[in-house]
Amino acid sequence: MKSNSNGTPAYILDASKILINDSDASITARLRVNQKSQYEELDLKMWFYQNGIMRTLIQEPSSTRFRISEENLPVVDEQLIPASNLTNLVLVNSTHLVVGNLNHEDGTEVYTYTVKFDHFLIT
Repeated sequence: MKSNSNGTPAYILDASKILINDSDASITARLRVNQKSQYEELDLKMWFYQNGIMRTLIQEPSSTRFRISEENLPVVDEQLIPASNLTNLVLVNSTHLVVGNLNHEDGTEVYTYTVKFDHFLIT
């Protein structure tokens, strides 16, 4: 059984369930844990926006029990512009996926996000 350093179960991204949606610049997938727990599977959705912004939502399948308020966030949804052609920015291999070449509009920065499948982690 896999767990992280503090003993809580490690979630694993199921690579067979990855879906890339260019219309809203999102990636959806399923997280699972290798031990019996209240949350054996969770839904993952990540949205990618211009200027390197990424938002992530992890929740129980078919449920929205708790969600962090979007009030007082520095950027609101109406200000966000989805990344163009997300499919062309994503590379998936057997251990992780990479979303790269998200450029800041002023050209000063390029953002890359790596999502590891085993011991789920976004960097």
